Amino acid sequence: MSKRIWMAALCLGLVAFSAAFVACGDDDDDGGSEEDKQELVDVTTALVSTDGADFTEQQQEFYLAHITDEFLQEFGTEDVAACEADFATCAGDPLPNATVALDDVEIDGDNAKVSIGTDIGPFGVDFIKDGEEWKADGLFVPSDEIAEGTDVVDLDMKEFAFEFDADSEALKSGDFAFHATNTGEQVHEVVLVQLPAEGTIEELLADDSFEPDPIFVKFGYGPDEESDIALPEPLEAGRYALVCFLPDTSEGVSPEEATPHAFLGMTAEFTVE
Repeated sequence: MSKRIWMAALCLGLVAFSAAFVACGDDDDDGGSEEDKQELVDVTTALVSTDGADFTEQQQEFYLAHITDEFLQEFGTEDVAACEADFATCAGDPLPNATVALDDVEIDGDNAKVSIGTDIGPFGVDFIKDGEEWKADGLFVPSDEIAEGTDVVDLDMKEFAFEFDADSEALKSGDFAFHATNTGEQVHEVVLVQLPAEGTIEELLADDSFEPDPIFVKFGYGPDEESDIALPEPLEAGRYALVCFLPDTSEGVSPEEATPHAFLGMTAEFTVE
């Protein structure tokens, strides 16, 4: 994928609506009807299918009617009006191979959590009921199930750095899990990519020919949020990097001028032997 698509996917539309949530199987008094769940499935599917580069007026109107200012602010967009003004960037790319089912929805009164399975890992999106409409209102990061006996490496995120023991024998083995915690004030993400044998992470990020496919993306850690991260499979020998491409939301920084965290130093490298 191109550098623009790769970064947009990690910053905006591609991961914005991805989710994973272990939902309860039976409805209760506050759990919502099957019609409510189907409506959330339909809304979510429409949102993740919207293509910022190729959309109809009807798709744009639907998208804008089903998101809140609070949701957009997690990506550095000021509000729904600002999203409408630059809809191509705001909507981003459609999410390929996304799956949403009734069992991926949990409703509690006027609040809901929706699960979306993706090729790059699971994500969580919170919805609120605003009048008659369900609107995406925020994100959450569910914990993965960690296999018994797996070594867990503590990973902290803050402005603008990842902190972990890069000399850990668990990391070197390639067979481990992370326990990630956001100790900062901004929203962060954890993206794992493999690096080529040569070049610093800074040089590679500046090189338009560097187009890695993420091994996993864990998106939307708010302050103090934490989760366990399992690898899809053990890592082979080589160089790896953690990166965060979310925009800087420091006071006084406009969304148009916001620099992705990775270009403010939020990268970290480790080696699997």
